[in-house]
Amino acid sequence: MRQFGKICEFITDNQSNLDYDWYIKIRPDVKLLQQINFDNLVKDAVNARARVYRGPKFIKYGMSVNGKGIHENVGHCWYENEENEIILDDCLFIFNHNIIEKGGFRPFLKIVHENEWVQTYCWLERNIKLNVIGVNLVVTKNPSYSGDVNMYIIK
Repeated sequence: MRQFGKICEFITDNQSNLDYDWYIKIRPDVKLLQQINFDNLVKDAVNARARVYRGPKFIKYGMSVNGKGIHENVGHCWYENEENEIILDDCLFIFNHNIIEKGGFRPFLKIVHENEWVQTYCWLERNIKLNVIGVNLVVTKNPSYSGDVNMYIIK
């Protein structure tokens, strides 16, 4: 299951034909429960829910874990005064065309196992910013709903 590597290869092979402002990568087993708020997107970052988050923000539906379903009690979200760690989810992410131009999807060495950590570290190594957004969705295969970033912090 080499999702990220395949996306990098596709974008590299077709870069001259890609002229959209925004791109959305979404798994086929994802069902959106609300529209995505494009006002919360950052043009110079990859926008997605977090798989892991350490920081001060509260983001409704900002986690790919801790929502109702099979990943309800995973954790991986901690309140800290400063943002210290973000690992982006790989089920759905949104990026502007300039992320392609900055090399965010150029090919990388093929590895046996790809996951959210590999994808995130690849972007960080390429100086691509990460923006955690809230997306109310369910992954329908073994249902798993979006959780909240720092859901125990009352705002």
